[in-house]
Amino acid sequence: MGEKEGGREAGSAAGAGSGVRFARQEDIPAIMEFIETYWKPGHIMAHDREMFAFQHVYGDEVCFVLHENQESGEIESVLGYIPYGTEGDRDMFSAIWKVGKKGGFLQGMELIRFLEKNGRCRGLYGVGLATGAVSAMKYLRKQIVDFDHYYRLNLAVSDYRIAEIKTMPGPGPVSESKEKAGSFRRVEAFEEIASMLDTCQEERLPQKSPEFVRRRYFSHPEYVYDIWQIGYEGREALLVCRVQEAEGRSVYRVIDLIGDVSCFAGTGALFAGEFAEKGYEYADCLVCGMDGAYMEAAGFLKKTEEDGNIIPNYFEPFEKRNITIHNYMPKLEHVVMFKGDGDQDRPNFRKKERDAAV
Repeated sequence: MGEKEGGREAGSAAGAGSGVRFARQEDIPAIMEFIETYWKPGHIMAHDREMFAFQHVYGDEVCFVLHENQESGEIESVLGYIPYGTEGDRDMFSAIWKVGKKGGFLQGMELIRFLEKNGRCRGLYGVGLATGAVSAMKYLRKQIVDFDHYYRLNLAVSDYRIAEIKTMPGPGPVSESKEKAGSFRRVEAFEEIASMLDTCQEERLPQKSPEFVRRRYFSHPEYVYDIWQIGYEGREALLVCRVQEAEGRSVYRVIDLIGDVSCFAGTGALFAGEFAEKGYEYADCLVCGMDGAYMEAAGFLKKTEEDGNIIPNYFEPFEKRNITIHNYMPKLEHVVMFKGDGDQDRPNFRKKERDAAV
């Protein structure tokens, strides 16, 4: 199949004059240029080397598969990925997947197959698929699942500016004062929960290694996350949230839950306390594979077309509209994915850029 590169196999694709291989450090400028030219001009991964490295460089591993013209050296297609660990076989998410003008459908398929075969890939997942990519993933026999969008309104707010609320919640968990009791505490340092991560995930997929959690949520170069250790009926989980501001207000977004997802049922008092202290308009959660009963127990409603409410997802720049987010996953059980998976919770702008524009 070719020579070994950093523990991964290099390989050649079918077709004269072209080949598929893993990226190397010296390829990074060309990959960023490809993103600028073929993916999206001004994209943060095309001009911010720090963010590129944070998302796609793990030691010597540059997390891209390239389709390269072997005669000219020109990159014809790219597939970025985010591994959830660096040792052994690991779950991973695809990120930027783009075929250039000289490529085609089969070339894109080959990048995926190459990564799954040669990248120590235990399971490949993806969030935020474009419409065309949905068809491609069905061709590859992946399971397509959309995010459910849940939200819990702060009923002490008299006028909503970020959300647009046409239908207020009726009787039920959202409007009741009684919350199912769970324990929770704010985590200040990764060392407080490092050992917990080895045991709390059990059968749930995808699995996140402790080193990935430390890097992703405790060492992010741009975002600051609230990390909560949750206990509920003898089970444990790590809840990750982030404050999002817009329109002179703020909301509390659930980004991830690592561990036993049933623990979310015990977080009602946590959100009630954050509402009372911080005055957030609402809390929301993008998730697929979650039992809706856990969300309801914590006072969350599923957004529907019938209620007419708008719970935005795009904040950079802010867009007051509902969207549907398509995802793919292996055809396996116990898969639960959140907004924090893959590259969905990634900044489009750096704070220093926003401040300079003011």
